[in-house]
Amino acid sequence: MKEFQPARAAILYQLRHVKAARFSELMKPTHLESDVFKFHIRALKDQGFIVKDTDGYYELTATGKEQANNLNQSGLQSLRQPKISVLIVATQTNAAGDIEYLVQQRKRQPFYGYWGCISGPAQWGEDFEVTAQAELAKQCGITDANCLVVSFCRQQDYLDDTILLEDKMFVIIRATIASALPDVWHWPGGATQWMSVTQLKAQPKVFSNSWNVIKRLDAKQSFAAFFKHTSQYTAPEY
Repeated sequence: MKEFQPARAAILYQLRHVKAARFSELMKPTHLESDVFKFHIRALKDQGFIVKDTDGYYELTATGKEQANNLNQSGLQSLRQPKISVLIVATQTNAAGDIEYLVQQRKRQPFYGYWGCISGPAQWGEDFEVTAQAELAKQCGITDANCLVVSFCRQQDYLDDTILLEDKMFVIIRATIASALPDVWHWPGGATQWMSVTQLKAQPKVFSNSWNVIKRLDAKQSFAAFFKHTSQYTAPEY
């Protein structure tokens, strides 16, 4: 969501609550000089957020309505909302008959070095299953995955149990993979490989939410339609 200069945010917020308004009506609450206010009106018109009709009234465009609807009333800033990502759970049975999980060690900040399930941000207008297939192709070279949404998880990460660092909604995806994969697959964001529960447990840094999901599956428990998970980190861990 776009961040707006305060005067422009105020204009959008005013127009959110009326069908249309004149220049003077919009300018009065901002306490700006006319020439300065004209600059901001012109910028919003050029950006496609407002239009002026033949009677001299300004109103929001469809894009402007969407932007105005996401403004916070108190600070006239875009609302902060949880990030939405897919969390992909894939399994295979190795030669010894043990279940292994497709996990990745993160090679980027934050959470550098942590192990967890493959994940990626949800894309605007795209089905979650399609996003999961694209992430598996990008991060693991997997192009034949069959993906299915099985649950949703609200994940909140806190610094020292007091400061909310990240607020995320994970769409839990079960992925069935037909092709064989290399033991380790590298990409710029991390290194992916198959691990048993025992192997994953031995890693020094594991995302607790991924660990929670994998333990549930290893115990042959089904997912709830929705669950919440909270994690605490120190500054060096984050």
